[in-house]
Amino acid sequence: MMIPITRKEKYINEIVGGGNTAPETPQTREELFFADILGEVVAPSPITRAEKYLAKIANKYNGELPEPVTRIERFLARAAGMNVSIPTPVTREEMLWANYALIVEKELSGIPPLTFNAIAGTLSNYRIYGNTVSGESVGDRTGNLFNLESITLKKSLGYDGSIYTAQLSNLSAYIQILSDNCVLSYNYTTLASSSKRNICFYNSKKQCIGYMQYLPTDLSILISLPENCKYIRITLDENIYNVMLNSGSTALPYEPYGYRVPVTVTNGTDTQTTNIYLPEPLTKSGDNADYTDFVTQKQYYIDGTSANVTLPALPTLPGTNTLSVGTEVQPSNVYIKYEGAQ
Repeated sequence: MMIPITRKEKYINEIVGGGNTAPETPQTREELFFADILGEVVAPSPITRAEKYLAKIANKYNGELPEPVTRIERFLARAAGMNVSIPTPVTREEMLWANYALIVEKELSGIPPLTFNAIAGTLSNYRIYGNTVSGESVGDRTGNLFNLESITLKKSLGYDGSIYTAQLSNLSAYIQILSDNCVLSYNYTTLASSSKRNICFYNSKKQCIGYMQYLPTDLSILISLPENCKYIRITLDENIYNVMLNSGSTALPYEPYGYRVPVTVTNGTDTQTTNIYLPEPLTKSGDNADYTDFVTQKQYYIDGTSANVTLPALPTLPGTNTLSVGTEVQPSNVYIKYEGAQ
């Protein structure tokens, strides 16, 4: 394999799957487009013919590509997906881009970890299939006890746990707490007012047994639960986000309510872990399993129903990749679609 020498060669070599050789920081406009292909920066809008080809390779250009005129344009156009023939490569740059012309889309499935050869980028699609072992399924419960989707809009709490209308407040559902303390933290855009908000405590019969107050500007509130407290409800302002409620006396970094599926991709020199968050764990019954699908952004259930979910893109690294799933219960199968050398 050709050893890249110049900065341009080092960028193209990594783009075509030749290893982690790209310079750390782009210095020219052309290098911004190279780095965009590698997913490192966002390049400016393309102006020149070459920039349009490079932007298309990065999946960032939806316009009509120009017909290639020069030799190097033919290699760039082919790499951008145009059905054009390329001459026998002569220059070092042409030889490197010729490797990209040999890249094809591949598919692989099996029980993780999966090993595959890819170019730098992201998976075209992936599916993670559920499994159930001793009553537990794929997906580890996050530390967040607060389900933002369960709030009641325009409602608030009185000291005795009664509910009343409040135009700029939201009210949580009953939240079961299994520890002596918990911490509420969040961020906000703007606050309706600086007046205090209520947190009410309830026994196992959901009868109010006390309350505490906090200022919306506090951002991190330690909640000490009275004896026999089993549930709490919280009044929240409407312009807050990243609400985190966790057990213990220290606020934890925000993560969504639900279940976490960490996916790690490594190529020996680089390791990247991406957390997938789901509303429900992925289960399996007999030969049928729940699964997620990246392209459709859905979680499909055994009973034939589905739910919309936000699934992140999973990276591919240049060279030999190993994809593993970091859940306690491993998936019964993982399917991936990626770009690699034919």
